Amino acid sequence: MRTALLSAQKRTSEGGLRADLTLCGRSVLGWQIDLVAELGCERVICLSETASPEILLQQHACEAQGLDFHAIRGSLQLVSLMTADDLLLMVMDGLVVETGAASRAIGSHNTIASFPKETAACAESRDDFELLDGTQCWAGIAKLSGREVSKLAELPPDSDTFSTLLRLGLQARTRIEELDPAMIDDGDWVLAKEASDLRETERNLVAKNVPAIRMSGPMLAATGLTISKIAPIGLQGGGPVAAVSGLVLLVGASILGWFGLGVAALVCAAIGALAVAFGDALIDLKSRIFKASETSKYWQYINAIRDALVALLLVFLAPAFEPAIMVVLTVGMIRLAERSPHAGLRTFWTDRPLQLALLAIGAVVGGLWLLIAALGLLAMGQNLLQNRKNKITRD
Repeated sequence: MRTALLSAQKRTSEGGLRADLTLCGRSVLGWQIDLVAELGCERVICLSETASPEILLQQHACEAQGLDFHAIRGSLQLVSLMTADDLLLMVMDGLVVETGAASRAIGSHNTIASFPKETAACAESRDDFELLDGTQCWAGIAKLSGREVSKLAELPPDSDTFSTLLRLGLQARTRIEELDPAMIDDGDWVLAKEASDLRETERNLVAKNVPAIRMSGPMLAATGLTISKIAPIGLQGGGPVAAVSGLVLLVGASILGWFGLGVAALVCAAIGALAVAFGDALIDLKSRIFKASETSKYWQYINAIRDALVALLLVFLAPAFEPAIMVVLTVGMIRLAERSPHAGLRTFWTDRPLQLALLAIGAVVGGLWLLIAALGLLAMGQNLLQNRKNKITRD
């Protein structure tokens, strides 16, 4: 069995655990568990003095993923959990590593990853990046055979588990893989001793994962810019809250529409659609950062409910049956136009807050139904043109 050995013992200068420090709203320990799960570990063993709330939280998260989780106090408990046929993946307390970099570092063989001892980070944190020999220091990740773990039973139980395992791995002539120190400068290899050590990494993660901003959808562009400035605030749970709030506002807009308050209803609907877009963008950013698929079917349903409420609002405002039919056709044409392969056009037709804001302006100047008809005709024209292009391509 491939087993991960983590640690939640070392503390920051303020007395908190390094493992409890957060990066984009998720604890360092949580990031490490995600890493070892990606690297194929089936079981997580965490050295910890106490069963802290974070340890319990991560235990439940591991069990939800189908991973075994054990919190232990010392090396003798580790020996009892391992067999000679197991593989042990050790990750240093407080280390956050990009998955691809970690995978390249350990390769397919038992490996102790290292940096040159002159590396600035190693020189500043010798207690963490401890020396392996005269030229190299440990990089914070190692993959060892379970046979080395069994030898811990012959050593004093109060010895440092990670250091002892490293020495046992070196005695067994485990391969040492020297890594490029540029990974530290690039933010792919970060040791979080204090909260400040993670702030630059956090900014880089957000900047790298924020979707491209296109001005063909100005309201969506404003949403993206806002999120890029405030993140990681709202990443953990903010998306669903914003989306549900937006749907509530859209329900309120429909009620206003029922009472014939057209301008107020459309303004309320535009704000609600903006809240839904904000929630969508937050969830999308979270899924990009954490490599999790949280957007697909869930957000398709949210957007379908949003558009159903918009259509209902406009039907309530319709002065007769014919305009009500036009509303339904227009909403349908816009949803089809969202599938355009052209990114700029797709963004424009997806920008529901912009469209509702335009309709509110149209209601103020008395041109609401003309504007709805114009949007429907534009969307229909794009759909027909796109179908023609697709047919020519197939032929």
